[in-house]
Amino acid sequence: MRFAHKVDSNQAEIIDALEQCGAIVFNASRFGDQFPDLIVGYRGQILLMECKADGNDLSEGQEVFHARWKSRGLPVFTVRSPEDALRKIGVGK
Repeated sequence: MRFAHKVDSNQAEIIDALEQCGAIVFNASRFGDQFPDLIVGYRGQILLMECKADGNDLSEGQEVFHARWKSRGLPVFTVRSPEDALRKIGVGK
């Protein structure tokens, strides 16, 4: 049985900020399970981002996904604000 994926309250504003700076964003949160919320394309790079509101942590399954992805040198990030997401793609300080 598949359950609906919980969407953190900051996800819409993170998507908006990324798109306003020219990134292409695919909202993958409906995939559920351990897959990150966003697939982001920007200036020749593709990154995966997990949106988390302050106080929310990665689930155990998400931690495993992140560790496996990173062990192969692939970018996957946990972001907590629009500014955090922009920094991950190299925009802002």
